[in-house]
Amino acid sequence: MREEKIHKLEVHVAGICLRKINNEYEVLIAKRSSDRKLYPNKWECGGGQVNTGENFKDGIKRQMKEELGVIVEVVCPLDIYEILISEEQKKIPGLRFLCNITDYVDKEPKIDGRELVECKWVSVSNLRDYDLIPGILEDIEKAINIIEEREKSNQYLNQLKYLQADFENYKKQILKEKQNWIKFANEELITELLNIVDDLEIAVKTAEKLNDKKTAEGFRIILDNFYKILEKNGLKKIDALGKRIDPYYHEVISQQKSDKEDGIILEEFQRGYMLNDKVIRHSKVKVSGDGCD
Repeated sequence: MREEKIHKLEVHVAGICLRKINNEYEVLIAKRSSDRKLYPNKWECGGGQVNTGENFKDGIKRQMKEELGVIVEVVCPLDIYEILISEEQKKIPGLRFLCNITDYVDKEPKIDGRELVECKWVSVSNLRDYDLIPGILEDIEKAINIIEEREKSNQYLNQLKYLQADFENYKKQILKEKQNWIKFANEELITELLNIVDDLEIAVKTAEKLNDKKTAEGFRIILDNFYKILEKNGLKKIDALGKRIDPYYHEVISQQKSDKEDGIILEEFQRGYMLNDKVIRHSKVKVSGDGCD
């Protein structure tokens, strides 16, 4: 019998296993046999002495497996106590742990029928109807408090995670809005300046038609410098001539029969532009098709 096993390291370990059913806690308890010298016919939660070379956690895992047929993980210590291990009133120190059942040796708790004769799950509210060994009831109440505090902590942690996620999304949204504002802050001004670009392009073409090379070159220099400034601020020309019509970029003004396949841009009446990745003016074009000029 386990009270009579003497080890070099005499330390007792015990476990408490709880579960929650319909918002009510239940604890796994086992009844000691009537021929036990210490605490006969009383109810306990499982435990025994630590073997030589065995740490406390391994000791309680082994005891719970051997005595109750449950595989447990040790959650945390609950209490330090002293326990009688002989009729000579010899006491050894003990540690009681809160344990979490992760599996069963045989699908459900099962005792060996020698030192323990019965085991079952009992509602904590009914425990006072059972003759428990000293100290267990207080430690069960302590275990429940720990579980509930951990649940609250987990709830607060989850809430914090959600708040943090919301805050991160908010920061991303603000950053995106700021970036968009920076990218498109000058959109209205640049759109107005495109009228001047159009005038300069017309001036260059007119001077070229009049064979006024100096005037054409002067306007071209101004136009190129204008383009460079606008391009630094995100302006891009939209390709048109020879391209297939794309309603996102091009606006069809007219159609003309052609030896090219339908939908090919034949002429650009007005150049289109993008500011960064946004179309601020569509290209006005003539395309090949069945229409007439």
